[in-house]
Amino acid sequence: MASLKTKYLGLELKSPLIISSSTLTGKVDAIKELAENGAGAVVLKSLFEEDIRGIDDISVTEEIQPGTDIWMQNVGMEKKPASYLAFIGEVKRQVDIPVIASINCHSLKDWGDYVRHMKEAGADALEINLAPMAEDVSFRSQDMEKQAVKLVAKLKKELDLPLAVKIGSNYTSLPHFTAELGHTGIDALVLFNRFWQPDINIEKMTFSTGIPFSAESELAETLRWTGLLSSMIKTEISASRGVHTPEDVIKLLLAGAGTVQICSVLYRKGLTYLKEITEGLEKWMEAKGFETVDDFRGRVKTSLQQRRDFYRQLQYTNPKG
Repeated sequence: MASLKTKYLGLELKSPLIISSSTLTGKVDAIKELAENGAGAVVLKSLFEEDIRGIDDISVTEEIQPGTDIWMQNVGMEKKPASYLAFIGEVKRQVDIPVIASINCHSLKDWGDYVRHMKEAGADALEINLAPMAEDVSFRSQDMEKQAVKLVAKLKKELDLPLAVKIGSNYTSLPHFTAELGHTGIDALVLFNRFWQPDINIEKMTFSTGIPFSAESELAETLRWTGLLSSMIKTEISASRGVHTPEDVIKLLLAGAGTVQICSVLYRKGLTYLKEITEGLEKWMEAKGFETVDDFRGRVKTSLQQRRDFYRQLQYTNPKG
């Protein structure tokens, strides 16, 4: 029988399938069910650096997207710092898989001492969500990247836990930026964060939220950059966003991902769908004769140059002849 065991952030995982930070990982019972259905690790719901302002001004309707109002209510610091530490400890007592704490921040003010307490609470690692946004014309792309790298370097220096950095895809040069993050000593890079989606209700002429869940079409960008960056940088990659089927997981592992993070499809199909994804991965491995994940990770049957050329292509080419 195929073995799904792998490592991530230096931790032993029974599977390369990790549950992304979300409201699903903000409840102990849900985390227990995910562990029973094959999760290799969970990233706990993020603790935000500051409350997100103005939520009450956003109009949200259940008709736009089932679960959206619940999702919106849970954005921000649902669990205050003290209770978040208690939550880490409770989850660790209830499950036997690695538990990764998560923070969403743009500075390190007031975080220095707090992140150190996460290890004492039982966290096996930390994932930091970087979400900078250029909000005026004077903010240059290089300034944004330098600020992010400086933040990560400071946190890595102070933190006595493995560190994963989750980023969005909206950087001018992802190869350069991710290489700079790698130089800080981070243990893994997560591609990609999926940010809040704004929308407008044209009947009421009010703000509303867009669909909070990823679409299958979003896998392509994740696949492109997983394939490219895994051949360029040494930092371990955990692929996330647009993952909906066992086939998606296999593609990302073939592209070079060390692990794959899953979230949106579990809202739509239920937590037990994780077991179906796990079984699909196992069946494919057995059919191909692979005994371990390492047997096929990053092994698309082409040369390194051919792989890079494939992922770099942006334009549709005209057929020959």
